[in-house]
Amino acid sequence: MKVRSKTTYTASLYKAGMEDGFVEMFHSPDNPRLLWTAKDSEEDISVQVPYILASHRYYISEGNWILKGSDGSKIVVDDEDFNGMFENINCNYCKTEFKINCGMDDCK
Repeated sequence: MKVRSKTTYTASLYKAGMEDGFVEMFHSPDNPRLLWTAKDSEEDISVQVPYILASHRYYISEGNWILKGSDGSKIVVDDEDFNGMFENINCNYCKTEFKINCGMDDCK
């Protein structure tokens, strides 16, 4: 079965100022990509991590796309998944700027 989303999305690559807030998290000096919520040792480094609120708190970073739906929904998608799921279109059939890459011939 092929399906089409009824929601139209506006997609924006994350940049400072788009977040709903920040939360303090920590990482070790050896691995800044692995974050946790409580300080485990004196060497841990504090960082402020941006997030947006949708159905839950989505932590966001450089390279994430924020999709805002016409129904008010928000989705965070990393760049690789975004490029695999969505394509930029100018479609006279569905009138959307981005669509889920569902394979419908009407939008190609």
